[in-house]
Amino acid sequence: MPGARFDHESVYELLLQDRWPELLELVHRHRDSVDADPLLSYAVRVSVDTFFQRLEVTGPAAVKQELETLFLLHAGGYHGLDDEHFETVVEELVRLHDDRPSAAVGYARHCPENAVCTDVLNRTTSAQRSSCGSA
Repeated sequence: MPGARFDHESVYELLLQDRWPELLELVHRHRDSVDADPLLSYAVRVSVDTFFQRLEVTGPAAVKQELETLFLLHAGGYHGLDDEHFETVVEELVRLHDDRPSAAVGYARHCPENAVCTDVLNRTTSAQRSSCGSA
């Protein structure tokens, strides 16, 4: 993004326009800038908090890609989420991938203490035990 501006004002502008994919992409590309600039870091935190407030209204299906991006940013060390937000991301991704058990289990392993994750992990373990007995 040569010549593109990435500062706290541009973060708030993207936030106000609900342009989540672009905002998260900028956070990914400019991690060092976010870490080094307190105003930018604060703007990103406000954006993430706002995302989770809106998640309660829109529901996870409307922001599935953004949830996956937040998961990758956190897991990849590009933007750490607090424990509560990370658990919310994982829980919603587990629910959204209920039709794909291997993906749901992959996410569930990140928060095995969460009730939704525990249920998925237990169902998978039970199914594996059942299939071993029928061989």
